[in-house]
Amino acid sequence: MCVLKRVGTLRAPFLIVYLDVLLGLSILSIRGYGQIDSTLSRPLSIFHFEREMVLRSDPSFKPYERALFVLGATVLFGGIDYLGYNLTRYDATLRPMYRVFQVITQILISKYLFEKLGLPSAIAFNVIWWTFGADLAYYGFAEILNPAASWDSKGLWERRGDFSNSVLGNHATWAWWTPIGIVRGMKRDAPIAGDSILAQAFLGAVIGFSFSIAF
Repeated sequence: MCVLKRVGTLRAPFLIVYLDVLLGLSILSIRGYGQIDSTLSRPLSIFHFEREMVLRSDPSFKPYERALFVLGATVLFGGIDYLGYNLTRYDATLRPMYRVFQVITQILISKYLFEKLGLPSAIAFNVIWWTFGADLAYYGFAEILNPAASWDSKGLWERRGDFSNSVLGNHATWAWWTPIGIVRGMKRDAPIAGDSILAQAFLGAVIGFSFSIAF
């Protein structure tokens, strides 16, 4: 699942590194640090930030456009997770490599939103991810693609009905990294009720999209 499903302790250091990067983006945005290359129109590196960057969104984009970008980023991340996780879920060698790729992908998506729309949209995407919204996108792909009906006769990929059985069936133990899981003590083997996860995801979506639209 999104960044974390049955990955053991591998997820924790990735989360710390990611949050450090996001915090760094916030500080750079607020304080206006960076360099402007006077001779080249392209930034010198991916961590190049123009001095005029501020906390607020780029005014050239309408609020609904920013919301659509955030929604698209969430669906894209969920789709990448669906493919990546299911392709590597039973491979002990490839799975850790996929987790590294996944964290890098999340950072790059955040960077794209930050540079194109402003910090609020980057934060919105990550709030939605953190509250299980990207996992809902993951399960949406499972419901739509339903590999059991075509190429996955052995049942190796998550398919239609798994969301009802696992999340709504109160068997989700991999959401310990979400706010509810942290409040509950980050117990990796303790399932979280499906209605609590859905309420959390709904609240996260409201906060995330509102932040992107309002600021």
